[in-house]
Amino acid sequence: MKKADKILLTVITLSAVLILAGGFIYRSCCKRASAVEVWVSDEKMQSYPLDMDGVYEITTAEGHNTLKIEKGEARIIDADCPGGDCMKMKIDQNGGSIICLPHKLSIIPDRVAAEGTDAVTR
Repeated sequence: MKKADKILLTVITLSAVLILAGGFIYRSCCKRASAVEVWVSDEKMQSYPLDMDGVYEITTAEGHNTLKIEKGEARIIDADCPGGDCMKMKIDQNGGSIICLPHKLSIIPDRVAAEGTDAVTR
């Protein structure tokens, strides 16, 4: 083996170790979402666990949304808002958010709420 080959092998090995260590550290230190919180305007309405499948009706003064939690993912499956943009969003254990502006509805992971939110992030 030439000196250049040894250096290249060392760089590749160190890179692999750093990538694996980074993934381990991320998984062990970063809290995953265990539930979603439903907010209407600036008021928390309900919390639903991500590990329990279910369908939940959310009615606000502005309209109606149907939240479905299945296999650790939350998504809106029905909404009477114009455009239906909220039905294109999802939340899983890694994060995400669901926002329905016409209904003043925000659905966020519990870990986001624990870190602190304000009117801009809701």
